[in-house]
Amino acid sequence: MLLRLTYLGVTNAPTMLRLLRTSDRNKDAEILALRHQITILQRQPGEQRPLFQPSDRAFLAALLHRLPRHVLRGLQMLVRPDTVLRWHRDLLARHHATRSRPKRPGRPRTVHTIRILVLRLPRENPNTGTPQGGILSPLLANIALSALDEHVMAPWKPDGTMGTLYRRHARRGKGLPTWRIVRYADDFVVLVHGSRDDVENLREDIAEVLAPLGLRLSQAKTRVVHIRARSPVV
Repeated sequence: MLLRLTYLGVTNAPTMLRLLRTSDRNKDAEILALRHQITILQRQPGEQRPLFQPSDRAFLAALLHRLPRHVLRGLQMLVRPDTVLRWHRDLLARHHATRSRPKRPGRPRTVHTIRILVLRLPRENPNTGTPQGGILSPLLANIALSALDEHVMAPWKPDGTMGTLYRRHARRGKGLPTWRIVRYADDFVVLVHGSRDDVENLREDIAEVLAPLGLRLSQAKTRVVHIRARSPVV
């Protein structure tokens, strides 16, 4: 008995030291998280893997997302801390979707006064346009290229062919490509997991999306390069 008590004291000493440095607010959050996880386990007796309902994910994400990363990693959780943060990002995405136009998920609509300004500039300056690098250039590019974002990232929607990690792995197992776009203003990079032919097909697809907008890919700036290569492959 004494040996058992000594063992428990030694093994729990790091936890006690961590709690001494933790604020009362963080302790309360951890207690509530532990209580809710116990409720989840009691609700599913005999299950090998606990199932989190949408309300469970929303509660834990709202409760824990403000905790510092090192505190969050020290909690006793049924899921990884990164999973909780992903749940919070999903909550924000759904919040933005509800504020957007019906049946069009994404960021909220552009403020009405900005839309008026964007439409007024070309009418008053039909021959000059907006200079490259001007203060309005990134804004105009973001508005115009939102169609590109929606097209390229459409498979990443929850019901899309790349909406889950399982579906992406299944595509790769079948030899099909997966991709993701990273964009700032009119500069963007498309990260592709696939062959050179897959990259070329995706580039042609993007060119077709840009054409109705009066835009085209710059031949001088567009490159296909392997992520491990030191120089572009042309």
